[in-house]
This record gives sequence, C-alpha cells and structure tokens, in this order.
Amino acid sequence: MKEKLRLAFIGAGHLAHHLAPAFENAGHKVLAVNSRSTTSAQGLLNRLYEAEICDLDFHGLDLDMIFLTVPDDQIASISQLIDKQAILVHCSGAKPLSAIQNGHEQAGVFYPIQTFRKDKKLTFEHIPIGVEGTKPAIQKTLLQMARVLSKQAFVLNSNDRAKLHMAAVFASNFTNHMFTIAADIMNESKLDFSLLAPLLEETVHKAVKLGPHQAITGPAVRGDLRTLDFHHELLASHKNRQAIYRFLSQEILDYYADDQ
Repeated sequence: MKEKLRLAFIGAGHLAHHLAPAFENAGHKVLAVNSRSTTSAQGLLNRLYEAEICDLDFHGLDLDMIFLTVPDDQIASISQLIDKQAILVHCSGAKPLSAIQNGHEQAGVFYPIQTFRKDKKLTFEHIPIGVEGTKPAIQKTLLQMARVLSKQAFVLNSNDRAKLHMAAVFASNFTNHMFTIAADIMNESKLDFSLLAPLLEETVHKAVKLGPHQAITGPAVRGDLRTLDFHHELLASHKNRQAIYRFLSQEILDYYADDQ
C-alpha cells in the first residue's frame, strides 16, 4: 500500500469534520466528499485543500480508500451502492466489520474513541484509535494511518470494539444525562450548575487515576440509608428521577456490599 493515500468521505458530520483534515495534515489527499446535506459537504470542503463534492460513483477518481462516516444504520445500505475498487472503511464502534456489504473483500474499521463536535477544536494525539481489516495488509495500513495521528493506536476486533463502545455509552452518554438531571435540579433551585464543576473534575480525575471502584464516594457506598431515604423523599414530585435514584442507589449498595 502506498504511503500517501487518495481518500474520499461519505458523510460530512462531526467526525468527518475533524478526521478528513487530520488525514490531509498527515500527508494524505482527500479528493471527494459525498453527503446528503450540501451545506455539511460544503462546510467540510472549506476545511480541505482540493476536494470536491461527488456522487457515490466517484466518477473519474482513482481512490485508495473511502471512509463511511455516516450513522450506524446507514453503513450497510450505503456500502451496497459502492462499486468503486477502493477499500471501504467505516468508523462505528457498535457495528462489526461485516456491516460493510456488497461482497467488499477490501474493508476495514477506523474507530476513534472520542465524542466529536464540529465546534470543538481537538487533536487526535491523545485519542485512542482501534482498527480492523479484512486482510492483514489493510489492517497494517489502517494501523499505520492511526499511529501517525495518535499515540494510542491498536488492532481491535469487532466483538471487543462493541464492548468498548458499550462501555463508552455508560461512561459518557449515561453520565452526561446524569449531568443533565443534576443541572435541572440545580436550576429549579436557581443554583448555578457551575458550582458542581470542581466536583465533576475531581470525580473524573480520581476515577482515571485510582480506578472507579476505588474512587467512588457517597451515601450509597457508605450504606447511609437515612440520606438515601431523605433524597428519595425530595424526589417525590419527579417519579422518573426518583426511580433512577432508587435503582442506581440499590445497584451501588449491592455492588459494594462485600466492601462494607
């Protein structure tokens, strides 16, 4: 495989907004962008050197690799439409390598373990990237591409990637919803959510440094049933919050029962 590749992107959302320019900065060429949203496609083009908006046939372009940075449920259907002799690569944590359909023998996965937003500047240096390929040469190439961007690049099979993605949902998505509930509770009492910022920062710092099992504190892990009951009463007018609080508190009580 050539050291510098000719790339195309199908999908021009948050991930493509960061990944395509990162590849160009690493010396690869992004020649084409395809997106259902012309606005998104143009926005990505504005961050690239010489790419153009193309149809899915990528007519006249000699491409080495096509990245599918699209929602998970579109990977299979879009890959069935691609006849181009290029390596197809999806970037999903939840979908297996086999999600790429239409008999594509040259396929791979390039999975950055991070949440992306167009308006958030970031670098890939400290973002772990897991790769997988249908052939050893493809996997090697994707690993080389990942190592140019990140200090943490490794081979990750579909089964382990799905479990990592599920863990990420617990660690990030569910946690963020807990932040949302906390913010609502604060707002209802006209308290600024930023008052919790030092606590949140220290919680993440300790979880990473010590491990979450050692870092956890609070009434449930202490077995402080009076405080748990008091909070339960405070949530009486919010049945969903009350149910979440009760379930998570019981989960913590059961999980750490042997530590008491």
